[in-house]
Amino acid sequence: MLLMKKILAQFLLLYCAVSANAQSQSDVVNASVKLNEWGLTIGDSLQPLNGPYVHLRKEDGKWKFEQFTSKGEPAPVKNFTSDEVLQFSADFTRVQPDFRVWLQPSSKTNVYLCLTAGLKKEEGNTRSDYNPCDSSLTSVSDSQVTSNVLLSVITLGTRSIRRQVVIDPVKVVSLLEESQLIQKVMDLRTERWLSQYRNQFTAIDSTRDIESFVSQYASKDPENLLPQANAKREMMLAKDAERARAQEIAANERREASEQESRRRQAAREAAEQARQLAEQQKNMATLEFRRTLTIGSKTFCGPVINLRGPMVQIAINAPLAGFTAEPWLDKNEIYPATLAGCRNNNGRLQPVW
Repeated sequence: MLLMKKILAQFLLLYCAVSANAQSQSDVVNASVKLNEWGLTIGDSLQPLNGPYVHLRKEDGKWKFEQFTSKGEPAPVKNFTSDEVLQFSADFTRVQPDFRVWLQPSSKTNVYLCLTAGLKKEEGNTRSDYNPCDSSLTSVSDSQVTSNVLLSVITLGTRSIRRQVVIDPVKVVSLLEESQLIQKVMDLRTERWLSQYRNQFTAIDSTRDIESFVSQYASKDPENLLPQANAKREMMLAKDAERARAQEIAANERREASEQESRRRQAAREAAEQARQLAEQQKNMATLEFRRTLTIGSKTFCGPVINLRGPMVQIAINAPLAGFTAEPWLDKNEIYPATLAGCRNNNGRLQPVW
């Protein structure tokens, strides 16, 4: 008779669990709708977020906001049944319990394995003990509810069951609303948005910045900064046009100066070439005149003339040159005046040194 009562009690437990599970799905949908309206996503607590912590405490059956902690960490969790710590992202679009201890099946996300029987510890000792298995914001996973009850029916409640818990969005939403934390978050998000909006306006430094600002805040301009941004754009466009004109004038001046310098250099090259040609012409004329009027004693580039015989000229070399006699004979066309050139031996030929 006692065994029969146990079996009936366990089947009643199974029926209640299945009914409660169906009811919880509706609550999850409602919680998801609210989270979507708030623009808030619940994280899996595996990686810390980069925003502030929030410490909450349950008093007289209601969640109460304790404090925000922007730097460092909040006060230790003293009682796992009444204290919770959340962490937000810097932009307040993500939130998650700041668990410090968890065991998670490797193939599942947001599913934590609890190795002890029972639902709660009576009390935690330190912040580092905070874990999903003792949190008021987790629930036994839906996939395990029925299997746990069936196992309990089969074993008649004699076995300790390993639990798998998940962060429960219904409980998180309830905490956010009951503690009025969601309103504080929305206010902080608005303040952050306003700060970004004002800072972006203040930092405008180019027409590109203005285009970005106008595009980003065209549908929401609480402080009527768009007209001022557009006025800035007109001023910047005028300054840009003035700057462009000044740059064009400067470029024209540089180009004109460069062209003048090029013309000056060209004129200098042409003058030098003309001078060279004139000097060459004068040298050739002087050489021809010298050869035409050659006489005994005329001073050539290598020495005085000592003999003339038709087109040949004999000279007395001023200084000994290797390979030449002291009085060589040269063709008259190889003779140059001493005033224009010196004398050297170039591969067995007497050549002028200009």
